[in-house]
Amino acid sequence: MNEYVDPVALGEVMQAFSSDTVHIDISAILPVRAIGKAVKSSRKYQQIACSIREIGLVEPPVVCRDKQRTNSFLLLDGHLRIEVLCRAAIRVEA
Repeated sequence: MNEYVDPVALGEVMQAFSSDTVHIDISAILPVRAIGKAVKSSRKYQQIACSIREIGLVEPPVVCRDKQRTNSFLLLDGHLRIEVLCRAAIRVEA
């Protein structure tokens, strides 16, 4: 069971993530989980795709630097958003 810790006893609270916005090449972002075909045909996926098409990316994906690969980032949150953006990029380039 967790014990209560008085916040004053902790001293200064460290920020876990940078508050800076960083522009990262989509090819440098590595997903930490796969997205199945069923998810890509789901209503949620279609809603995200429509939202990105109509108003753009509202909430940026959350990434962290990959300690094992230079210039790579692990995708922590936003797998569907990244998938939608990748598919849109393929259609634009084709």
